[in-house]
Amino acid sequence: MNATRTAFKRHPILFIAFLIALVAVAFFAVRTVDDALHWGDRFGHEPEIAGWMTPRYIQRTWNVPADALAEALQIEPREARRKTISELAVERGETAPELAERLESVIEDWREERE
Repeated sequence: MNATRTAFKRHPILFIAFLIALVAVAFFAVRTVDDALHWGDRFGHEPEIAGWMTPRYIQRTWNVPADALAEALQIEPREARRKTISELAVERGETAPELAERLESVIEDWREERE
């Protein structure tokens, strides 16, 4: 305790900076442990299909064959690889959420058939 008091008296600004750094280290250590403990909760599920996603991204993320998605989108498997779901929905005269919902049901049906 005496050494702490001496350090504070000799270098008050450095001592306060050290305490702030110590609090920051403790804060980030707690966050790191919390992230590690809840990793599966945050990243263990598939995200909802969004308008910015491309068919190829969906294929890889949900591990679905290209021909299943192509059939749902009524396109050739290699066609529209870089078009987003929003762009494909506009071409078909529907909204992106409607197309995303349809794709999710197609993926679900494909998985049920596979089991």
